[in-house]
Amino acid sequence: MKTLVVGAAMIDMLMKLDKLPKSGEDVLCSEAGIVVGGCAYNVASTLRNLECEHDLCVPVGTGPYGDIIAKELDRCGYDILIRDGSRDNGYCLDLVEATGERTFITAQGIEGAFQHQWLGKL
Repeated sequence: MKTLVVGAAMIDMLMKLDKLPKSGEDVLCSEAGIVVGGCAYNVASTLRNLECEHDLCVPVGTGPYGDIIAKELDRCGYDILIRDGSRDNGYCLDLVEATGERTFITAQGIEGAFQHQWLGKL
């Protein structure tokens, strides 16, 4: 049986820091990076690692974040099932404190504007 994973792919901007800054305070992060994430992409990655047959259905927008996601989907062997040029994909700023506590700030993109007609094209 083949699984269809439907949901979001977006950019995760990771920043590791000792602790969250107080309002108005400046802190330096010890590590930073940009990776593709999002609920559906993360589930599909797990299925891929378990060698389970599946397809990934996430909207890919037009812009710098959509371009990164498209490149990653291609690298992983996924077809882009939904391409929408009306806006870019979103991103999530992931703040990870030394204790492991995580705080997220999300800016939604095309993945937050899912449209029923996209699924009719599948």
